[in-house]
Amino acid sequence: MIGKLRHRVTLQTATVARTARGAEILSFANTATVYADIRTVGGQEQVLSNQLEVATLLHTITIRYRVGIVPKMRLLWGTRVFSIEAIIERDNRMRTLDLSCREVVGETEEVVATLGSPVGMLAVLTYAS
Repeated sequence: MIGKLRHRVTLQTATVARTARGAEILSFANTATVYADIRTVGGQEQVLSNQLEVATLLHTITIRYRVGIVPKMRLLWGTRVFSIEAIIERDNRMRTLDLSCREVVGETEEVVATLGSPVGMLAVLTYAS
C-alpha cells in the first residue's frame, strides 16, 4: 500500500467568518499534508439553470488512517480541488481511509455546495483550472 500513496495532497478545513455587516465569507485553512492514491472512478456533466454546464469527476482517494476527517473538508492536489463526499474505512483496522470525492472541471464554474452546517448554509464556490 505504501508504494501506491505517491501523491502529496493537502487537507483543508472550511471556516466561515463574518464581515462587519454580517455577511458570511467562506475560506479554507490547510489542516495537513498527506500522501494519497488518487483513482478516477467516473464522471458526469450537468446543466444548471438551463445555461451553466458543469462537468464533474468522481474519485476515490486513499490516505493513511487519521482521525478528524469529515465531509466538510476538501483536498488540494496542485491546482485541483476535490470536495470530500464520503469517508470509508475499508478494512475496519484503522490502516487506511477511502475518500469519495468530487472534482469540478472546466475553465470556470460556479457550483452551489452545501457545507453541512446545522442551518444548511449554502455557499457559491468558484473553481478555476
